[in-house]
Amino acid sequence: MRAESFVCPEPVKAYDPVEPKKLIGQFEKGSVLEIDPIAPTPGYHKVKFVTPTHQTVVALCVDDDIGKAPVKPVRVLFLGDNFTLMHQIPLQVRQLAIEAKEKHPFETEMIARDGATLKQLLDDADANKKIKEGKWNFVVVQAGSEEMLNGGDALLPTLQAFDTLIHHVAGSRMMLFMTWADKTLPQKQTVIKQRYRGLGTELKAWVAPVGVGWEKAATGKQSVDLYNGDGHNANAAGSYLAACVFYSLFYAKSPEGLPYDLKNPDVPTEVLNSVFPGEAKVLQTIAWDVAKNENQPKD
Repeated sequence: MRAESFVCPEPVKAYDPVEPKKLIGQFEKGSVLEIDPIAPTPGYHKVKFVTPTHQTVVALCVDDDIGKAPVKPVRVLFLGDNFTLMHQIPLQVRQLAIEAKEKHPFETEMIARDGATLKQLLDDADANKKIKEGKWNFVVVQAGSEEMLNGGDALLPTLQAFDTLIHHVAGSRMMLFMTWADKTLPQKQTVIKQRYRGLGTELKAWVAPVGVGWEKAATGKQSVDLYNGDGHNANAAGSYLAACVFYSLFYAKSPEGLPYDLKNPDVPTEVLNSVFPGEAKVLQTIAWDVAKNENQPKD
C-alpha cells in the first residue's frame, strides 16, 4: 500500500505519534504531508513532513483535518499457539470494541495452532495467504513462553522473515505478543520480558506487554490468579487481561468501565468470557497502565 500526499488547505494540528492527545505543533497552510496508508491509532493518520532543511517530522493528524473522515476499521490478524487460541482472545477484543461503541470497528482473524512454533507459523500456507491479502493494521505474532526462553536470539531470523512478509510485502505492522511464565517459574518472566522487548527493538516492532500485566496482577495489592489448572495456560481472567491490553493498544484508550461479561460477537446468545466484577476492574486498570507505558516504535 503506497503512501499518498495531502496539501494542507489550512493549518493542521500535529500530535505526538506515541501520545495522540499531546499536541506538538502544527503544519502550516500549503505543507505537503505524506500520509501512511495504515493508521496505527483510530481517528488519526500518521504523516511525514520534510522540512526545508530536509529534516523529517513524523506526527499524527486527526482524520477530519486531513480529509480522512470515512470510517476505517481496525484490522488485526493474530498468529500464535494455544495462548492466543484459548478463550478466543481476538474475539474478546472485538467484543470490547463493540461494547465501547468504537467509531472504528474491530475486524480480526486468527490462525492459531496448539503447540505451534514460530517457524511452523511462518511456513504455514494459510498464514502467508492471510498476511498478504488482509491490509491489516497489525499482525500479532505470538511465540510460546518456552520457545522464547529456550530460543532467545535464535528466534531473530524467523522473526526477521515475518517482518519482511508483514511489513515490506504486505505493508502492515508487526506486533509481538509478550506472553507469561509458568505459575511455578515466576522468575522467568523477567527473561521473557527482556527478550520480547529486545526483539521488538531490533525489529522496530510493537510489543503487547501482556506478560508485564501478569506480573502486576500477581504482585499487586489486589492480586488476581490468571492461570488455569495446569499452571501454564490462561484462565478466564488471564485471557480477559490479555484482551484488555490489546484493546488499550489498538484504540489508545482505557478499557476501564467496560463489561466483565463478554458475549460472542458472532453468536450473541453465547457467553465468550466472564470474570468477577471486582477482578475485571483490577485487570482493566492494569491493562491500561502497562499499555500506555510500553515504549513503542515511533516510525
